[in-house]
Amino acid sequence: MKYVIYDFNGTVLDDTEVCLKAENYTIEHFGLDRPPLTMDEYLHIFTFPVQKYYENVGFDWSKNSYAEVGQYWFDWYRALRDEYKVHEGVIEVLKKSRELGYINILLSASSLVELKKQLEELGIEEYFDEVLGIDNIYAGSKIDIALPLGSAVSTRRNDVHYVVTEYGIVNLRYRTIEERVKAMISIAHPEFRDRLTFQAKKEGLLY
Repeated sequence: MKYVIYDFNGTVLDDTEVCLKAENYTIEHFGLDRPPLTMDEYLHIFTFPVQKYYENVGFDWSKNSYAEVGQYWFDWYRALRDEYKVHEGVIEVLKKSRELGYINILLSASSLVELKKQLEELGIEEYFDEVLGIDNIYAGSKIDIALPLGSAVSTRRNDVHYVVTEYGIVNLRYRTIEERVKAMISIAHPEFRDRLTFQAKKEGLLY
């Protein structure tokens, strides 16, 4: 194993409560005819791209633009920055990873400028060899910055051991391609698993 790639929000950073609080301030500000989100509801409907999530909440883009809503939420999120913190044990993991000679990479759908600012505020920027973010605050997708369409993947599959998402952890070492595909799909967002399975079968990766 050579690289450890980390997600940021919810993985390195314990900010779920802050995200929910900022969301409910946003719902109230824009006058949505609905009760505040509960944590269970928030976790159930959250998805990427985040614009789709806002639609699930009930926002109507004919009344307010996504840019306007997203900026309002972000302003509250940053105003509440004293309430989020690094998840317990993350700094120890980052230090150990460095000791073992691994390359720590942070990959996020957050604004790169704001991401670096947060890392500095949290005092953990020194633990990452590479920080990858997007060029805006609207959390569209991090796939394009990690792997532009059509680009070659030069990391050998034997170098990839563990993959962790908020939906689980899988060990890919010594597994066949089909087993790897099934394992990766099992820790994807539930909303995308059927589509990923269909695409994998179409590409001949699953039978």
